Amino acid sequence: MTLEFKKVDENTIEELRGYAKHCPYLCSIYSPGMLLMWKNENPSYFTVAAGCLIIKTKAFGTEGYLYPYVVVPEAELHAQAAIGKALDMLDDYMEEANQKLRILAVSDSQLKHLSERYKNYSVKRDRRWADYIYKTEEMAAFAGRRYSGQRNHIKKFQKLYPEAVFRLLEPKDQSALEVFWKEYEASFTNAAVTAEMAQLELTNAKKMVKTESDEVNYYAAVFNGDKIISICYGEIFGDCVDVHIEKSLPDYQGIYPFMANAFANMCLGKATYMNREDDAGARGLRISKTQYHPCEILGKSHLFIDNELNNLVPEDEAFKPEANCGCSKMEAKVLAQGQDCLALTMLRESDSDDYDRLCLNDQHNVWWGDDYKKRNANPEPGYFYRDALWGLETHTYLSLAIRQNGQFIGEIVYFVFDGRGSCKMGWRLLPEFCGKGLAAEAFRIGGDFALYGLGLEKVKAYCFKVNEASYKAILKSMKQVGEDETYYYFERTV
Repeated sequence: MTLEFKKVDENTIEELRGYAKHCPYLCSIYSPGMLLMWKNENPSYFTVAAGCLIIKTKAFGTEGYLYPYVVVPEAELHAQAAIGKALDMLDDYMEEANQKLRILAVSDSQLKHLSERYKNYSVKRDRRWADYIYKTEEMAAFAGRRYSGQRNHIKKFQKLYPEAVFRLLEPKDQSALEVFWKEYEASFTNAAVTAEMAQLELTNAKKMVKTESDEVNYYAAVFNGDKIISICYGEIFGDCVDVHIEKSLPDYQGIYPFMANAFANMCLGKATYMNREDDAGARGLRISKTQYHPCEILGKSHLFIDNELNNLVPEDEAFKPEANCGCSKMEAKVLAQGQDCLALTMLRESDSDDYDRLCLNDQHNVWWGDDYKKRNANPEPGYFYRDALWGLETHTYLSLAIRQNGQFIGEIVYFVFDGRGSCKMGWRLLPEFCGKGLAAEAFRIGGDFALYGLGLEKVKAYCFKVNEASYKAILKSMKQVGEDETYYYFERTV
């Protein structure tokens, strides 16, 4: 499945903002301005699949994808089904790329759906990632006892600076804005706030703030006379306004609550919620953000889709290379067995010569679908056995030996473990054992082991449509579920 992604930049940002109007989530990472602001450090991309927007980005040092949301009106009536289909397409896309899926900044409600969808995953969560969500009307009113501190700060600010006003920036303010940045940067440096991330955030903020607002981007400032003493930039996406930037000159007591309150009043009726983003683990920021009484501290998790090979018991002697388990070269634990004296075991180093011969057979490799020459044009003896060990150690694929009366005659390979309880399976035999009616039985016991040995819920296979022998062999233990111009596709669940 090929998904065509567009890079988030100045040329595509308006298209992305058109989609963001439909965003039902409050997490700041969905806001186009956030993605644009950090486009150099964390390049982001987007595409529409099954009527849903899929965003590829980087968050907190990890690359991955965001949980999709519906952007095509026709799909809104069946939003959950559309999101499921979009995730199906993303799974296929990751499969083709031979990569594991990572879903970033997952909310608790999204995590519930994903945990029902995927069977094998791990979750990483960090309190520092949480966004602070506020009701816009509460920030605009600052009513009640709990906001008395903010009201007092505002009164003090207004008493000290009675001429201060808050309004949108206009083109005529460009020179005043430039003066503000110079003064702010000077105080920023003098305060010894020289951390690389803080400096980078300031550089990007200066690029983002403009003097012309539109229906979703609000660039505003607090003026004391003709002088800008504070600026902020907020962007509306969905039913939320994300406050990307808040900067003030020092020594203006009460400036931040004054600006936060004024900006919330500007956004009344335009967005129900305000996201003032995370605290990055900064103690002062956390204290400040909690003192504004968020209606939710939006926790976020990263979901890493694992595969079923992670579940193999490391202590199980059957899955250890000979050098580590003390197995003799004449013995290997039987993992599955069937008729015609066939059995499956792990590959042994003593199989290496025959295994090389199997893997180097170009006539058979036409049907195998994997060209080893792309990885190693001139493999040395034992290369394929070592490659099989690598596949197991990295949980990428599992190669098992097919044996007849203990003799190596071919292999079963399990690959593309999807984290949803299924994988694909393939097999091949040495030339001298082909045409003897062994393939169908080997394939059957291979399916048995996938379902009852590895604990999968489904095993899948495919073969070239012109390969009639493989087609007949697979049909004896699997059900055909589809076809295209090149392949027949099969599945087995019991």
